[in-house]
Amino acid sequence: MTTSHIVAIAVAAAFAMACDRAERDEPTRGPTVGAQQQPEAAPAPIPDAVRSACMEIAAALSTMPSDSMSVVDRTVSDYRAGRSGPGCTVRFDGTGSSYDPRPRPHNVLRNELPQRGWAEDLWYAADGPDGTSFALFAHGVTCLFQGMWDGGDDADPTYVPKDWYALEINCLESPSPDP
Repeated sequence: MTTSHIVAIAVAAAFAMACDRAERDEPTRGPTVGAQQQPEAAPAPIPDAVRSACMEIAAALSTMPSDSMSVVDRTVSDYRAGRSGPGCTVRFDGTGSSYDPRPRPHNVLRNELPQRGWAEDLWYAADGPDGTSFALFAHGVTCLFQGMWDGGDDADPTYVPKDWYALEINCLESPSPDP
């Protein structure tokens, strides 16, 4: 028996063992013939305080120039706390030039909402040339703000930034009164 035969036999044996282990360890994927599919679980209801927060933010944004704005119920993830839950997302899109010389919508909200009882959680704060992120919380709700735009290219002075602006706010229940 040559070395290549031994290697081929070893590879075949390892493959067979892996397939056997996968069949034992992994549940069957997809429905089997004659099996009924289980209905998907109904989404969890959005807590009233979370819905109120999204509506408050959407109302504040409605006075600003935009191409579109939407409010969608969905599961929201809080990347810092490592949790997710039923919540809502406010999405706001526009052009950056429509705010000059006025402040951009994320700055307006970051300044206005604390006057209404919201507080900022500085652990979420980050700013850069292409965007910003921060979190505000109040009334048992945490809202994660992410503003995005084309900040240009420092390495290419001939690059002309695209004129777009997007703001996404994801709100969900706070894990405690003080996140």
